[in-house]
Amino acid sequence: MKGQESSEKRNATVEHKAGYKLSKTREDEGETEVYGAFFGQSSMARMSLVSESSCVKVSKDLDLKLYAPLGCGMQTGSGAVFNTLKPTKDSTLAVFGCGAVGMAAILATKHLGVQTIIAVDLVQSRLDLAREFGATQAVVGSDEDVLDQIRSHTKWSLGVTHAVEATGVLPVLTTAFDSLASFGHLASIGNPGVGVTPPFEINDVVNGGKTWSGVIMGGGDPQQALPSLVELHQQGKFPIERMSKYYRFEDFDKAVHDM
Repeated sequence: MKGQESSEKRNATVEHKAGYKLSKTREDEGETEVYGAFFGQSSMARMSLVSESSCVKVSKDLDLKLYAPLGCGMQTGSGAVFNTLKPTKDSTLAVFGCGAVGMAAILATKHLGVQTIIAVDLVQSRLDLAREFGATQAVVGSDEDVLDQIRSHTKWSLGVTHAVEATGVLPVLTTAFDSLASFGHLASIGNPGVGVTPPFEINDVVNGGKTWSGVIMGGGDPQQALPSLVELHQQGKFPIERMSKYYRFEDFDKAVHDM
């Protein structure tokens, strides 16, 4: 209930309760109000009503099914690197969680020419793909010495200069923060839910000179970000098709299971 109350207070600031009010639909003798609260999207609809600022015009020649994932996870993962962390070639960057969001972060980091990119995940097949996408090292996240392994790939074994946390799992967020060297920068993409507090102390942030940033939708302008990602894909530098698979609507449960 506490989380629900907090959500309603936030929503009240934009004059809606459960979500964005779209319309009313007749149901028998009454009417049912229709809301859209999943980032303002209707993921299972053939048509949706959205704000003009949420629409990005692309060429009619593009396959919209292929480029659809850019609008959320891949824009977020790449934007965390391009817009928030902004690593240089001499940086060391670790990505925690190698789903589509984490993979997008790895591809963006490779595009910037960063020399040390460390992928961390529980699934070996994801780590293998991360290596193909540009990760220079791969670490199994469940290993007891995961921090030591990460640090061993950094200058003087002091830790990474940048990190992306893309799981929303608190123990992983703790490991990502602890993997930072002094003055390191961690970008949080994964969200553990309402009411959850950070698993590290302010003292550690201050004395280590560390930065912790939250990233929503890549922290940039979709009008610029999405066309740029389309261009990177057309140049062969952002292989969306290797991270995507199509399912029929009636196979939705299978899609969730396969994930």
